Amino acid sequence: MSRPRFAAAALAAFALATSGLTPAHASTPSDQAAAAQAAAQADQQQIEQLNAQIDQSNGQLKQLADQLAGLDKQLGDAEAKISALQAKLNDDQAQDDQLKAQLNQLARLSYEQQGAWLPQILGSDSLIHLWGNLATSHIVADQEQTLKLQIEVVAREDAATKKDLDATLSNLTVARAQAATLEEVTQ
Repeated sequence: MSRPRFAAAALAAFALATSGLTPAHASTPSDQAAAAQAAAQADQQQIEQLNAQIDQSNGQLKQLADQLAGLDKQLGDAEAKISALQAKLNDDQAQDDQLKAQLNQLARLSYEQQGAWLPQILGSDSLIHLWGNLATSHIVADQEQTLKLQIEVVAREDAATKKDLDATLSNLTVARAQAATLEEVTQ
């Protein structure tokens, strides 16, 4: 007996057994065959419905796997962006520290020489010497102001970088939560 016929015969026997009919209850062989064929058709429809459900579930699983792959890519991109922002933040911090050190050194020099400027200006023996002393004090003040402005710029950039980092971390947290949800759904 070939495999399809054997399967059909097995389904027919199963249908007869579950329907409560047995060959003894069927009145004629044609009734038995009709009952077996009806049971086989019902079983075939049920198999087709189950196959359709399996295909639909496989499609949904593929969509979820694609979403998970997309979230993994977003997660990798976000982690790379965080690394770049962290490196920029570290560079900005180093530059900020360097500028503060220069400002402190200039302020200390200015403080130490503050008393010396007045006698130099008052003791100038020529107008050129006076202008030179005034120019020197003006240059020191300009350098102080420039360093202060540079520190402010670095501080603003630092704040903007921290804000970007916080936003990226927030997006990363959301992406991780979505990925975890998808993992739970796929399992």
